[in-house]
Amino acid sequence: MEHDGSAEIELILNLLIGEGVVAYQRGLARAVGCHSAGLLLSQFWYWTQRLPEGRDGWFHKTMPEIEYETVMGRREQDTARKRLRDLGLLEEKRMGQPAKLWFKLNRSAVVELLRKDVRQRNQQNSSQDSLQSDLQFGGKRQTRLAESAKLDCTNAPNKIGGKRQTIKDTKNTAKNTTKSTAATTMRALENEGLFAAVASEEKEEKALSNDLPHIADEALVERLVEAGVGKLVARKLAAELPEECKHQLEYLPFAENIKSTKGAYLRTAIEQGFSPPKSWQGEQERKRQDASKQARKLEAQHQGELEVRRKAELEEQRNTVRTQDPVRWAELTSQAEALLPSLVRSRPQSAMYQASLQTKINELLTMGA
Repeated sequence: MEHDGSAEIELILNLLIGEGVVAYQRGLARAVGCHSAGLLLSQFWYWTQRLPEGRDGWFHKTMPEIEYETVMGRREQDTARKRLRDLGLLEEKRMGQPAKLWFKLNRSAVVELLRKDVRQRNQQNSSQDSLQSDLQFGGKRQTRLAESAKLDCTNAPNKIGGKRQTIKDTKNTAKNTTKSTAATTMRALENEGLFAAVASEEKEEKALSNDLPHIADEALVERLVEAGVGKLVARKLAAELPEECKHQLEYLPFAENIKSTKGAYLRTAIEQGFSPPKSWQGEQERKRQDASKQARKLEAQHQGELEVRRKAELEEQRNTVRTQDPVRWAELTSQAEALLPSLVRSRPQSAMYQASLQTKINELLTMGA
C-alpha cells in the first residue's frame, strides 16, 4: 500500500528544527557587503548577547563549532572573519594553554555601521522620491534615470495583449520594494536587540530636528558626540543638563559593565544622574592624597627658602653691627654669653660655645636688642 510520505517529511522537519535556527540578518550582510560575513556577524552577536559577566565581550569558538552552527567551511570562515576585522567590527586573540582563539565584537562599531547604512538608505529613498516627483510634474529627467528606465522596460508586451510596463510603474515598484525591504529589516533587527539604539536615536533625531535648542557650549556637544551620542541628542542634553553632561563625561572612563553602546550608556547616565563609579572615587582620593603630598613638599621647600633668606639677613645684620658699631656688638656678645648654660660658658674655646653664642646673638638681633 502506497503512502504520501507525510510521516517521513514530518520526521525530517523535526530533525532539522531540533538542530536549531541561525538568525541571518540581511541588514547586517548588506552593511558589511558580504553575505558570509553578515551570517558570521549575526551568529557572533547572538553569542555576545549571552555571555556571562566578567568576560568583557570575549568568547571562544572553534572552527568546527562555527561550521556546525553556520555550515561555513574553513575558507569561508577565514574570508568572513577577515572582512569583519578589516571593518573594525571583530577582534581576535589567542589565550590560554594550549592557546585557543577568542573573539570579541566591537559593539559600538557595529551600531555605527548600521546607523550609516540606514542613513544611506534613507537618502536613497529621498532621492527616489525627488526623481519620481520630477517625472510626475514635468521636472527635467536625469540621464542615469533615463538609462535605467530603458533597461527596466525592455520586455515586450505579453502574447495575450498585456500592457507594456511603464517607467512610472517600474519606479513605483522599485521604490515600494526598497521601502518594504528597509522596514522589514528594521523590524527584524529591532527584535534581535541589534537596532534598538540606532532605531530609537533615528526617531528622536527626527523629533528634535524641528526644535533644536540654542547651544553656547559647542565644545561640550562635540565631546558628547565623540563619546558616541548622536549629535541632535547631544545638543539637547548639553542645553538642558550641561553640568551633568560634564560630570558623566568625567565618570565615563571608569564605568564598568556597560551592557549597551558607550553612547547609549552615557545618555542614560546623564538623564538619570548616575552616581560616580567607585573606581572614579578611588582615583579622586588618590589625586587628593598626591595633591596633599605635593602641597606639603612645596610648603617645606618654601619654609626652607625662608630660613635660608632669614639666616642670610641675620648674617648681614650681624656683620654690620660688628664692623660699624663695636660698642653694641660688645653688649650683644655679653648678653648672649650670659644666656648660655654654665657648662657651655665654661668652655669658650669649644665649637659648641661658638655655635651657641652665635645663636643667642641672632636671637637678640631678631628681638631688636
